[in-house]
Amino acid sequence: MKKLVKTPSNQIEIFNAFLARSVEGLIVFDKKHKITLVNPSAEKTLGYGKNELENKNIDDLIPLKVQKEFDHLRFNGKAEKLNLTLLKKDKTEMMAEVSISNHIHSEEGPLMIMLFSNISDRYRTEQELKRENEFLESKVHEKTLELTQALEMQKENNDLKSRFITMASHEFRTPLAGILSSTAILEQYAKAAMNEKMTKHFNRIKSSVKNLTEILEDFLSLEKIESGKIEVVNSTFDLQELMEDVGEEMKGSLKKGQSMSYVHEGESKVFQQQKIIRNSLLNLISNAIKYSPENKPIELKTETRNGEVKITIKDYGIGIPAKEQANIFNLFFRAKNADYIQGTGLGLNIVKKYMDLIEGNIHFSSVENEGSVFTIQFSQKAVAPSSEFLKM
Repeated sequence: MKKLVKTPSNQIEIFNAFLARSVEGLIVFDKKHKITLVNPSAEKTLGYGKNELENKNIDDLIPLKVQKEFDHLRFNGKAEKLNLTLLKKDKTEMMAEVSISNHIHSEEGPLMIMLFSNISDRYRTEQELKRENEFLESKVHEKTLELTQALEMQKENNDLKSRFITMASHEFRTPLAGILSSTAILEQYAKAAMNEKMTKHFNRIKSSVKNLTEILEDFLSLEKIESGKIEVVNSTFDLQELMEDVGEEMKGSLKKGQSMSYVHEGESKVFQQQKIIRNSLLNLISNAIKYSPENKPIELKTETRNGEVKITIKDYGIGIPAKEQANIFNLFFRAKNADYIQGTGLGLNIVKKYMDLIEGNIHFSSVENEGSVFTIQFSQKAVAPSSEFLKM
């Protein structure tokens, strides 16, 4: 090996020993790009035998495609490392981490020292990971587009559903009101000749119209909640008066022998969203009547204590089977023992959503064939419903 500078012999020995044992490849070349010194690691890594690289041109090891990056290292003059492709003796390519120290002075003129390490395996792994990440990113992007399109379609479908339900509810009300008024007129015309069979059929018409109207109201209420169109009106109202008004309204739905009792404890004035409370009560009391047999009482109780309102509706009806109670607030769910009773499975889901809107809650206890107790609780202080549910 040629000496770079004049140094004491012991230092030359140390330097030569360092070159021989270094795991990094080292190549020294002059200003004409002629290789003047190579260590064993460089020869082995590039596939050359001993002294085969000396006097060759450094450009023989640099593919044309990376010549620009190699020149950048040569002229930069900083301790910088770049990943560059090098050519081995058999002309195969090898990925290396390369650095160059330039303008090293010796007796023979300025020299450059190139240090490099074979990183082919690491580079392949990195490229595989990069390709995998790019593939995963493309898949994520693809799925994101699919989800975005699906959400847009769902939004369009929801808008269509909302418009249809609103249109259907309003359009059906007119003919239903006509059927009901015509039935009332026919009853008056036939009053003198009325018999038990005629009365039965008139009552069946009115009952059917009432049931269909309730179904439409339930669908309209659900659509309003889900689309955020509930009217928010906070007001101070008398809870006892509200309960008595609702009870009076529901009397016409009581079956033969059914009765409704009501008791109240505490302050009567409440500040809340009266319409939501009223609609919740109508649903719960309607269920109590519907799922109770004749000659059974419906018990209503209201309590106001420590800023909280508690309303309880108790019936002695068919109850809810224990295995099905976990699903009772699910949309369209109906217990098996209620299959023979007309209903949509919307009422309790609507009440649950109403309570969510005012940050209240609903819970119940029930025993099959013994009855159910439903309780709603909420603060006397009105809470503005969350913007994700409502549009003011």
